[in-house]
Amino acid sequence: MRWAIINLIVYRLRNSGKGTMRIALSGYRITGTGSSFPRTIVSNVEMAESGPVNPVWTEEVLGIRTRRIVKADEMLSELVLSASKKAISSMKASKKPNLVIVATSTPDYFNPSMACILHDELDLGQDVPAFDIQAVCNGFLYALSVAGAMLDNSREDTALVVGADQFSKITNYQSRNSVYFGDGAAAAILQKSEIENSDIVIDLYADGTDWKYFHTPKDGTGFQMNPSGVANIVKNEIPKAIQKMLSDFNLDINDIDYFITHQPSKPVLDNLQEVLGIPDRKLKRNIHTHANTAGATVPSILDLVFSDIEVSELVCLVSFGSGWTWSVALVGNVRRN
Repeated sequence: MRWAIINLIVYRLRNSGKGTMRIALSGYRITGTGSSFPRTIVSNVEMAESGPVNPVWTEEVLGIRTRRIVKADEMLSELVLSASKKAISSMKASKKPNLVIVATSTPDYFNPSMACILHDELDLGQDVPAFDIQAVCNGFLYALSVAGAMLDNSREDTALVVGADQFSKITNYQSRNSVYFGDGAAAAILQKSEIENSDIVIDLYADGTDWKYFHTPKDGTGFQMNPSGVANIVKNEIPKAIQKMLSDFNLDINDIDYFITHQPSKPVLDNLQEVLGIPDRKLKRNIHTHANTAGATVPSILDLVFSDIEVSELVCLVSFGSGWTWSVALVGNVRRN
């Protein structure tokens, strides 16, 4: 029997007493991407000049060699605009978005939203809603699920979804943990599509337990992080979430053509590959040159490989953010089996 997704399906699947909210869309594709990073490249050696950083350990263990940092004469909103323009121009059919959502936990201003600033720069009409979502490193996939739900319950067909962060603004450079993050922005265009087997399925999770493992106080001291605590949560939850998604659709690792995941550190990515048996060629990384760019990570890697993805291929997007929230998404020919 033909597997049917009728418009938007939001339902809960029960597994060992835990519910999973799933957003399932039929007839939707990501049709354009773009990314933008600050001009300034900061090496581990430069980081060591201002804090207790071991450059060799940072590269060999964490997998981070450099990162991009927003300087005083730059604003995150400029990167958001640049990434968005690239995504819009990369669409095969030029069209302005009917909806704008920006996922960020480090905006330029407390208010208004980054999305409204972008709305102004793109000269969009009053009939185009715009707002921000805050789910830290998992913000892009949360935003993508909201955009899909809104489009599927409207007459509109195009959404601009952006992930952007400037963790340099909330980093204490006297801390060893300052090495983990870089700044950046990346955007994707979500559109209704007539192409056969155009599916997007997103599982959304949250668990507020142990939120203090990563949080940013208001006192200006920068983010507070327990690296081992963060890594353990990721290692425990992400493989299970991926396996559940694949199992529900009778898929396995071999059916996935690209894994595009959040980039917390090399050990976390290596563990994910080992536990699930993901080949090197399928799990894409940019942590070596850009570090962890928080909400920009997943869309920036998607932009990196977007031109290589065939219509018939299947992509798995995975992200995890403090709070804690995490998501797993399948994009493409989900119904291949």
